Amino acid sequence: MTSYIALALTCAALAAPCFAQEENTAPDRHVLVVRGADRHPATATAARQLLARIDRAAMVVCGASSVDLREVRQDVRRSTCWRDSMVDAVGRINDPRLSQAWQGRVVRTASR
Repeated sequence: MTSYIALALTCAALAAPCFAQEENTAPDRHVLVVRGADRHPATATAARQLLARIDRAAMVVCGASSVDLREVRQDVRRSTCWRDSMVDAVGRINDPRLSQAWQGRVVRTASR
């Protein structure tokens, strides 16, 4: 049986359904379900893969898609919506490997 965790993602705009399910829970709050996010990653590689899936969900909810221009995706990743969504999701999962992957990403991004 596939497990799911609902990640509350704050956003300013509506997003198209993605992953398993999206629900508008308030005017500026949506829940997007990322499959398998409740299973703690067994390796650092699995944690990075899960972080990438959470990133894709946050990008959708915050207004970007995989077909948007690179500049649009970069702007979304600089937004409060994206950062709050990522921090919330990583915090809800509460896994040391995932937290370490997130911190590594934050450090790499800050050094650019």
